[in-house]
Amino acid sequence: MKKLYLFMMMALFAIPVFAQTNYNYYLSNVKASDDFENVIYQIDESFHVGMIEFFEEGEPSYDRYVFYDDNGNLIKLETHQYIEGEYVFVNYIEYGYNDLNQKITRKNYNNFSGTFELGGTYYYSYDDNGNMVYWELDFAGGIFQKCELTYNEDNNVVQEIGYDQDFSGAFQNSWKIDYEYDNQGNKVSCTDSYWMGSYWAPSSTDRWTYDEYGNCIVHELINNGVVVEKSEYNYDFNINIENVVLYENPENEFPVFPYMTNAVVSEKYYLENEAQQLVHVCDYIYSYEEINTTCVKENELSLICYPNPASSSFMIQSEDVENVEIYNMLGNKVFSGAVNGSRQIDVTDFDNGVYVVKMYNEGKTSTGKLVVRR
Repeated sequence: MKKLYLFMMMALFAIPVFAQTNYNYYLSNVKASDDFENVIYQIDESFHVGMIEFFEEGEPSYDRYVFYDDNGNLIKLETHQYIEGEYVFVNYIEYGYNDLNQKITRKNYNNFSGTFELGGTYYYSYDDNGNMVYWELDFAGGIFQKCELTYNEDNNVVQEIGYDQDFSGAFQNSWKIDYEYDNQGNKVSCTDSYWMGSYWAPSSTDRWTYDEYGNCIVHELINNGVVVEKSEYNYDFNINIENVVLYENPENEFPVFPYMTNAVVSEKYYLENEAQQLVHVCDYIYSYEEINTTCVKENELSLICYPNPASSSFMIQSEDVENVEIYNMLGNKVFSGAVNGSRQIDVTDFDNGVYVVKMYNEGKTSTGKLVVRR
């Protein structure tokens, strides 16, 4: 990955993405202009992101299967890594919640020779305002690391202090994060520091700049007073982000979305090179799909298929389509048949993924997309 992020518990403060169901769009793809990175999102019938596919340099890298409970809480992530031409189930993470739908546990399991072993468990605690104020990491039956969080009167986190256990079993200062906000409550900076035995030594600062609508337009990572990483964002002001299905991203992995009220559509990314110059690396393009039951509609041909995404079967309805063909992403035809007004198609033998639907009538052809996800 070209982007470097602090892989800590920052995602704990992300805006919940399942607060309402009036969705008109979903983020379907984030792709680098140099084709080095490509991420594809698929949603399920409940408007949750159910599967994520990661590609590097045009080749499969790994994918994530995402599972939810009846309240829309993300309860499990499965990671399948692409190794020697096939996907291997290598890791899964489970999340637990209390009756208030607050995340209270995170358990990580890794595959060792076909057996999944627990790597560690995070436990989270909250105050009466619903703010997470403490977490600890239990590893091999003992508390290995812990963190305390404090908030301002607007319930914005202003500081995190992390403690590690030393050889004597006592907890010592380890790391600290300080946050600052503007008058609108937008996070404008966070500074990471490490404990040097008698004082805190700052290591890096993230800084954000916003437009008048609350969209982050510039993000900078600063080391020793020098900008070493930078992103510039552009937005579609016709799309409100509250009407978009986004991946919750609890592990804070690439791509990390900017703070936004509208839908980000592009990101110009800069990184410091070996000559300590900030250079343009690539652009990231964010693509969105409308959420509806119309699978295809182009010129005079239209086709309705539902549910889309489908798990076991889906129904086709059309007044002006004679024949339909379905192809997988390798270009292999997996279905062909007549429609005759309506038809139910079994997809239990289809692999999870995106399929191309082609329809024909009197020499006219149109194409669309079908998603299969279980």
